[in-house]
Amino acid sequence: MNAALEAAAVAFINDERNVAVNRIQGKVTLSDYFVEANELFTRDGDRKKLSGARLLLTSYSDRRTNQSYFTTNDYQVELKPADRSLNIKSR
Repeated sequence: MNAALEAAAVAFINDERNVAVNRIQGKVTLSDYFVEANELFTRDGDRKKLSGARLLLTSYSDRRTNQSYFTTNDYQVELKPADRSLNIKSR
């Protein structure tokens, strides 16, 4: 992956508007963009819900506690509509 794309993935995943962790409720709320990326990162034979998205979360989270949580914990995934205004460039 080139450096610019990797930096964008790290920034997106570490923005709380896109990924919110609630350990007390055992829940991670994700932008629905993760559904679009999920199939691209799902490994053959992995049947866990949104396993490709979970791999992205583990790989690109810059918080060690979140990396561990995404890897080892069983948590519920909730999706929320993506903030499409993030794609609009100001003039």
